[in-house]
Amino acid sequence: MPTPCIDREEDVPSYTLPKVLAHHDGTPITTAGAWRLRRAELLEVFAREIYGHTPAEPVTMSVADEVTQEWLDGLAQLRQVTLTFRSRHGEARFQVAVVTPAVHARPVPVFIALNFWGNHAISPDLALREPQPAPGMEPRARGSSRDRWPLRDLVQAGFAVVTAWRGEIAPDHADHWRKGVAALFGPHAPGAIGLWSWALSRLLDYARQIPALDTRRAIALGHSRLGKAALWAAAQDERFAAAVSNDSGCLGAALCRRRFGETIETITDRFPYWFAPALHAYRGREDALPVDQHQLLALMAPRPLYVASASEDLGADPRGEYLAAREAALAYSIFQDVPHSALPEAGPAPGAGVVCGRVGYHLRVGPHNILAEDWGHFMRFAGSQLPPGVSDDAPASEA
Repeated sequence: MPTPCIDREEDVPSYTLPKVLAHHDGTPITTAGAWRLRRAELLEVFAREIYGHTPAEPVTMSVADEVTQEWLDGLAQLRQVTLTFRSRHGEARFQVAVVTPAVHARPVPVFIALNFWGNHAISPDLALREPQPAPGMEPRARGSSRDRWPLRDLVQAGFAVVTAWRGEIAPDHADHWRKGVAALFGPHAPGAIGLWSWALSRLLDYARQIPALDTRRAIALGHSRLGKAALWAAAQDERFAAAVSNDSGCLGAALCRRRFGETIETITDRFPYWFAPALHAYRGREDALPVDQHQLLALMAPRPLYVASASEDLGADPRGEYLAAREAALAYSIFQDVPHSALPEAGPAPGAGVVCGRVGYHLRVGPHNILAEDWGHFMRFAGSQLPPGVSDDAPASEA
């Protein structure tokens, strides 16, 4: 019989979190070198027990169908390509859209994020290519997700965006999730979260080929299930300079041991194909997990980390997301020359946020979503945490 979901703070059970700054045997971690060793251990545990191992299968990438044009009334440049990947097991491809400021004084920081319903859904503009339906998934109407992608605000603030559709990468369907990039890995493919995470790193590979983008300031970003993927991608791939999680909830930024809102049991009932098979052993047994999500967030240290929640999004456990970020901030304390990053015990009120050192958080008023208000927080955080390199003083140029 399913365990009832907790939706009141007073019903949260007592729990003990694994310590961030301790080895599995309890030995304290007091140096950055010791943390590097523990970091490798944690990555292996998260791969084995939760997300699946990212395959080391050699894969080649080629670029085709490239079209570049002026966009957003001259504010931006839109670049669209098809990336094709090949391995000894098979072939896969997906379309990519890159939006950059039209004029910039130096290469610009870039948010790398997957989208839910197709590249064409992020704007009503007819220039964006509409994908073919993915197995078990239909892309939504052109521009239907535009409220989630304030592209004009982003380019006017000096940021670029690289995006691709999750459906072309790993169709979000229990019967069809292997009909995308999983074909590259044969029997060794991870679940959908792992595949989306892998694709974020491939988008970063491609972004590094674009001179207008400063990929030393690349930020992995995701909302909801794609926030889980962004956190896992940035934890593994240290080329990401920062990570942003928005409403990622259970097995994203929220603490599993609180059992608040969505739980391991409910999420694996609905989406078993997202995760490693081993995760099913922890249904209703969160305390038996050798890790919890504060340790996933801590894998960002000493890189900047931002977690965002919504006040009405109880399924994603906003309080649990804040507490995880607060615990993760402990990992930053052992790095020299890293600002004090300890978050206060009481989280911010709805409509407010807090940034301490390299860790930030805000609680938007409203339901599960990602909106211009959230992006405003993300841009301010990225702008303060990832300033341009002092030696990068190239003249203004076209994208």
